[in-house]
Amino acid sequence: MDDLMTMLIQPRHIKLWLAGQQRNWKLAGFELNELRGALVRIGQTIPKYRNFSVEATVGSIFQPKIMAMNGAIASQNPMQFNQAFNELTGACNDCHAGMEHDFLVIKVPDASAATMYANQDFRPVPGAK
Repeated sequence: MDDLMTMLIQPRHIKLWLAGQQRNWKLAGFELNELRGALVRIGQTIPKYRNFSVEATVGSIFQPKIMAMNGAIASQNPMQFNQAFNELTGACNDCHAGMEHDFLVIKVPDASAATMYANQDFRPVPGAK
């Protein structure tokens, strides 16, 4: 479970943040969709973790936060994006706590997160389709 979360979820979380900070709404929407898909794939790959239904637990915790994030991206509102991202990040920690892993704490990325993806430009491309 930890390997999948580290490989699939954590990078999308960071890239979503970086795209939003650059106001690259198209990329932010893409990363959110990839994050949503990765959560589904993890639930399909590991349907049960300990005594928890992964799909049910993740769905109940993340669905409203993903919807709010989607709305923030659609409105292209940086303040709304930051608020929704904070709530999405809180959902990560709620999920960890719910699955008895409250020692795994996710936070809003800081400036050093950009160095993780130093080979990607998160700024919007004018006229990109």
